[in-house]
Amino acid sequence: MTGLGTLRALAVTHGALFWTEASPGRVSSIPSSGGARTDHATSPAPHALAVEGDTLCWTDSVAAEIVALDLTSGVTSVLATNQPSAYALALAGGFAYWTTYEVGEVLRIPRSGGPLEHIASSQVGAFGLAVGDHHVYWVNQDGGAILRSPLDGDALPEPIATECPAPRAIAVDESHVYWIDNVGIMRHDTLAGGPLVPLTEPPVSPHSFVLGGAYLYSTDEDGTIRRIPTAGGEPLSLAVDQALPSAIALDATHVYWHNAGDGTLMRVAR
Repeated sequence: MTGLGTLRALAVTHGALFWTEASPGRVSSIPSSGGARTDHATSPAPHALAVEGDTLCWTDSVAAEIVALDLTSGVTSVLATNQPSAYALALAGGFAYWTTYEVGEVLRIPRSGGPLEHIASSQVGAFGLAVGDHHVYWVNQDGGAILRSPLDGDALPEPIATECPAPRAIAVDESHVYWIDNVGIMRHDTLAGGPLVPLTEPPVSPHSFVLGGAYLYSTDEDGTIRRIPTAGGEPLSLAVDQALPSAIALDATHVYWHNAGDGTLMRVAR
């Protein structure tokens, strides 16, 4: 795929690669093996994107909405309104979770409908978000902190790490939390605690990443797509000389990414 505008996020499901495109505002897909484009919805400025089961959700930073698309029926519905600067989104356990960067909140709502639930407030630049089995994790980008709270928000937020230089993307597995900041990709054991472990070293400077099994897959500012062992070890370059790779997604066999420099969608075997 070529000629894309301002792509914000990618997701792979149902044999298709979906993306949000801020300009023009639309949510689209192509078959994951390549093919014709399908536009599923128009939206003023769609941003974050997440999928679980037959539901695809996105945030819109201008309409200030959380929107759901039923992939079976093709019907869209608005889950929540008045949600400005919702730049991160996750779906898990029948809920949609998101952060609002400027307001500084972490929220969730049942995808089947129901009241909006506030998990945390007064967060400093709440940005990246990930959901584990028992907690929701997020980064306070402006405050330089990684925090978590029980899924229902029934406790004060617990700091995982502080004094992080501009953290942004975050991912979790059953025992660790991973994030990107200006130093690179960091790992912390959420069960045993202990020191932070750097999984990359400068000059590697990841833009975004996705967790898949025992590896993290990242796009890097130097134009490289890397596979990084979560246990630590030498990263493997899967593709090089890409044109400003940005958003990234994963399925069982391939890594997909967007090159912001030339508007292309690419893939490579995992």
